[in-house]
Amino acid sequence: MFYFKIFCALIVYFLLNISQSIAQKDIEPKNNVLKSIKDSIDYYYHTFDTVAFARLLKKCESEIVRYPKSYYANYYAGMLKLILGKINYNIDSDYAYELFTEGVENFHVSEKSKRTGEICALLSATYGKRSSLSGLNAIFLGMKAKSWIYDAAELDKQSTKINLVAATHLMHLPSFYGGDKKKARKLLLDAFEIQKRNQSQDSLELNWGDDAELHAYMAQLEILESNIEKAKFHMSEALKIKPNYGFVLFDLSIQLKKIKP
Repeated sequence: MFYFKIFCALIVYFLLNISQSIAQKDIEPKNNVLKSIKDSIDYYYHTFDTVAFARLLKKCESEIVRYPKSYYANYYAGMLKLILGKINYNIDSDYAYELFTEGVENFHVSEKSKRTGEICALLSATYGKRSSLSGLNAIFLGMKAKSWIYDAAELDKQSTKINLVAATHLMHLPSFYGGDKKKARKLLLDAFEIQKRNQSQDSLELNWGDDAELHAYMAQLEILESNIEKAKFHMSEALKIKPNYGFVLFDLSIQLKKIKP
């Protein structure tokens, strides 16, 4: 009887391990698939290669069909929709708004699976973009963006990504809604300092919020304050790091030309 109980216990233990292994496989795609998508997004991130982004998004959505609760597949899909929404922001605002709306849904799935500072920051960034295109819902969505960036900062107090998103909000918001360009500048300067440290990260985490992006958004801030020469400097620094940086080559260059000397 004693040996029978031990045998039964071993069987139960074995079955539990198998069920957990199967459950885990049901949650996430294979690591090599995720790594391939991650590396491709990192490669194209600074470009305006909409064909490549659309192809990668299709791949992500195919994985989401098979793994609906996947943290990574939804994280990558959300990021791709945020990128494509930004590119289309001034071209087709309705399409951009649709992308931001869908991106929020993807990030919420990821956040329910694993709550990280980065995902909260991306939710904040995407809600912020939706807010800027939503008319009557702007205040409601803006409050959501604000709430998520606070959550992000609580989870990770030393992050270039969170500083970047917070700075972007502050530089674009009117002062009567809480915008503050001085605070935005400090957040970006702090982000440069944080970036100098060796920060360990998940091997499947996307490499956004790098020095090129920090220089690009410092240039954006200088443009908003009509500091032409400083804007040119930061744009030049960004392009030294990423020569095909679409945001700098197109959006910022157009904005710079509109500034009256």
